[in-house]
Amino acid sequence: KIAELRERLLERALLGQVTIAVDGGIKSDTIAEAAHAGARQFIAGNAVFASADYAKTIADLKARAIAAAQPTPH
Repeated sequence: KIAELRERLLERALLGQVTIAVDGGIKSDTIAEAAHAGARQFIAGNAVFASADYAKTIADLKARAIAAAQPTPH
């Protein structure tokens, strides 16, 4: 769904004007796929609040998302 939305936004020259956000199911083993598909904002409540070290979990999620993200055309 994320990749399809990204393609539709790209076709309409709206990708640089809209940020794709994902709420639900975001954790260390899913964030890279979502980022690669085009998501740029992630709501990862359970992944963070269920962890013992919030800062470490957030840093890990951020690093995985950045590594997997496709560049956004302007």
